[in-house]
Amino acid sequence: MKLHKFYLIALLAGTLAAIGCGDDGGSSNGGGGVDPNELCNVELCIENATLKQVCIDEINDCIATERGTTEQCVAFGTETCTA
Repeated sequence: MKLHKFYLIALLAGTLAAIGCGDDGGSSNGGGGVDPNELCNVELCIENATLKQVCIDEINDCIATERGTTEQCVAFGTETCTA
């Protein structure tokens, strides 16, 4: 392999490592910019503050304990709000 091809491969690999290649569920803080208060504003949780708080707590706890991806945690939490 010629040296310039090696450098090109190294450059491409470094670029992928720096920017990523897909949604890994967010940043290192676990939340990835997720706002459970906004996400839980659906169906039954719109008018029921108790259910909304359960939804928020479930999403936050799931993300904090890394029980699933951010998307899975949101789906799990918002199940509380569905009829």
